[in-house]
Amino acid sequence: MKQSAYIPIEPDFFDLFRKEMKKDSEKNVK
Repeated sequence: MKQSAYIPIEPDFFDLFRKEMKKDSEKNVK
């Protein structure tokens, strides 16, 4: 995934995105 290479992503947005991903993975584990 080389999206960030040409799509400027806000650090806050990226952080939020990773938080959501982590939440999803934790949900799947339970």
